[in-house]
Amino acid sequence: MAGSITGSLERTGPDWSLWLALPKVKVWQAVALSLDLDPDAMTPEPHNWMAGPNVRICFAANSFGNRAQAVEFDKRQRIAAANLGGDDRAEAPLSDFLDVAARHGWRVPTALQPAFELRLQIAEAATPDEMRLYALRERVNLFELACLLHGASPERVSNLAWQGVSAHDSEVSGQHESPSPEKVRALMDATPEAILGTRIGGTLKALRIAAGSGGMNATVTLDMAGRLARGLGLALPEAMAPVRAAVAQGGRSPGKVLHLPAGTTHVRFGDLAQLIADALWPDQGRTMNDSTMPVHGLGNAEHAPCKVSQRP
Repeated sequence: MAGSITGSLERTGPDWSLWLALPKVKVWQAVALSLDLDPDAMTPEPHNWMAGPNVRICFAANSFGNRAQAVEFDKRQRIAAANLGGDDRAEAPLSDFLDVAARHGWRVPTALQPAFELRLQIAEAATPDEMRLYALRERVNLFELACLLHGASPERVSNLAWQGVSAHDSEVSGQHESPSPEKVRALMDATPEAILGTRIGGTLKALRIAAGSGGMNATVTLDMAGRLARGLGLALPEAMAPVRAAVAQGGRSPGKVLHLPAGTTHVRFGDLAQLIADALWPDQGRTMNDSTMPVHGLGNAEHAPCKVSQRP
């Protein structure tokens, strides 16, 4: 069977006391470590030298536990090389590879988890602008709250979860898998810590218990969100505080209106966020970044600091 080991010693994992102590590793070695493979035990194909110095190094089938692992190695090798200099023989700190792994939602062995978690927090981090926009909401769901309590962007965490499930399914089946959003949500609901990690997943699990709800899409008011957070020894991000304070001042609108053509479905993030910034911090000259977001539901709350209207 392809990938089986015969006539050789039983495969053992990497010597982590060695690999974690090295200041740099080759890209292909980092990929092997991410799959709990010992780079020193892998067998290069004998004709690799004929391919030239800038062509991916290939390994014999007996370097892998099964075909699916070999396929996943090949995919990670291509992505890592493209992000770390274009050559899988190039050397880089293992932390640089873990940045790539975090951005693509790859699973890594337990030995790499402490360093990986730090990189994951960076990859998931929400911007202050995102925080302030969530503060304009009347309600958030428990998944969003679990992310925000750790300074993470719900959208980025969701995307990384999808990538992680996709990579896992592909590794198991040996074929490229594209899980449906419904499947990913179901997995996050059923096993939040396994899919989202102990930090956000553990908080989501606790929030569901504290809120008396079994689903991550259950919503709570921001006031209730604050109480739930305090009960878990956490707090809503500081970036959300000025917005909530402004909204709590009796719901007065500054009279600023962003007029949009009828039928508009998206508004530039910069246009809307800048209007909000001007309303909340008129003397601070804040400049917001630019992307797009749906118009529906933004700026229409009873106590929103600005309003959005569509001209006929």
